[in-house]
Amino acid sequence: MGVQLESRGPAEPGGGQQRPGGCLPPARCALRRRQRQQTRLAEPAVGGSAASGNSATLLLAEFLGGAFLLTLISSVAFTTVLAVVAGIVLAASTALAHDLYQVGFRNGKASEKSELLVAKGSVLLICLVGTVLSMYAQSLNISFMVGLAFAVAGSAVLPALLYSMYWKGFTTRGALWSIYGGLFASVGLVLLSPALSGDPIALLPDADFAFFPLGNPAVVSIPLGFLLGWLGSLLDPSEADGAEFTEFEVRILAGAGSVPENEPAAGAPPDRSKRAR
Repeated sequence: MGVQLESRGPAEPGGGQQRPGGCLPPARCALRRRQRQQTRLAEPAVGGSAASGNSATLLLAEFLGGAFLLTLISSVAFTTVLAVVAGIVLAASTALAHDLYQVGFRNGKASEKSELLVAKGSVLLICLVGTVLSMYAQSLNISFMVGLAFAVAGSAVLPALLYSMYWKGFTTRGALWSIYGGLFASVGLVLLSPALSGDPIALLPDADFAFFPLGNPAVVSIPLGFLLGWLGSLLDPSEADGAEFTEFEVRILAGAGSVPENEPAAGAPPDRSKRAR
């Protein structure tokens, strides 16, 4: 003999029996359905295989303000990313065309037409490389990637910048050691960190050569850049140019040289001795 069991929910407060199917009043049923939909929507972004957390802000915006706030936040994020990427691509293409091609390879003898052509090609190359890398970095958290970029930039630029401004004995060898040493150290530690391998959300999750335990190399690479800059300056046989450092310090503090000699400074009275004839 088969026994048919009917699933019933708990009784409502006050002794009333709950509606068939275990459902509460229509308003509460609709609220529960919406909560289940939001849970299913957030599951891939929060607890799924691609748990990068990049869509957490968008999910919160949709929960708080619906489609309007979600559209507003998405538009702001897209505009910000577009502006930042445009500036980075422009700066990188200019550096490749002028510093690397014009000054490095052609010794300043390249024509403006060829330099412009190299700049346009650099834009296409940078966009192509960025697109390919972004395909492999979809599972990584954006904030974490920005932290890595700042760590590499700080390791290569920050020691040389601060030494140039505040240390009179800083030399050319110290600048080269700090820039290249900090750059290679930060990039090398990133390649050996869990951000690239040895982690389910790493760039290469199937490989494991993460010998450096930290995800961000800044705590090691930035002090190493300062150390290399100091050591390179001490081992440099040439003496630092104290007069040039003093002149540079005066320019920073007083703003000397910020205005060309043939142009009056801001707020200066016009020179009435020179009149048009």
